[in-house]
Amino acid sequence: KLTDLDRVGCYKSRPLHFPGMCCKHCGGQPGFGKYFPATVRSLAQTTTSQTIVKHMGNKCRHSPVELRRLIVRMQAQSLESG
Repeated sequence: KLTDLDRVGCYKSRPLHFPGMCCKHCGGQPGFGKYFPATVRSLAQTTTSQTIVKHMGNKCRHSPVELRRLIVRMQAQSLESG
């Protein structure tokens, strides 16, 4: 749930306790590893998915090394297939 510390960027206008998600490995920090999409449509957007994958694959230092390797490999395969 959104806390006062999470009210940064596009989340400034969200009410306190707004439902969201956070990284299960690091718990997220305000503006880093926490996501509060306003609608199901915004949750389904490619940019949201890419942001979550980027966090787990590159930014979160608490995610398992094997998970990070798998994400990098999958991203490389995706680039190869166009």
